[in-house]
Amino acid sequence: MYTYKIKIEDMMCKNCAKRIEDALDAIEGTSARCNLSKKEVIVDTDAHAEDIYEAIKEAGYTVTNMELV
Repeated sequence: MYTYKIKIEDMMCKNCAKRIEDALDAIEGTSARCNLSKKEVIVDTDAHAEDIYEAIKEAGYTVTNMELV
């Protein structure tokens, strides 16, 4: 299992956070927790980083930084 800290500068509200969490939670073996005040999401996953990035992009948001923690 991997844990990523992902910065998403265009996450502006609770609805944005919910869309991102839903998109990531739809990936098998993935759990996401958004922190709106920090504009970041913590993702625990067995998926590849590219899959996480693509899910966020398809939800309509831009990853500005992604690091393995």
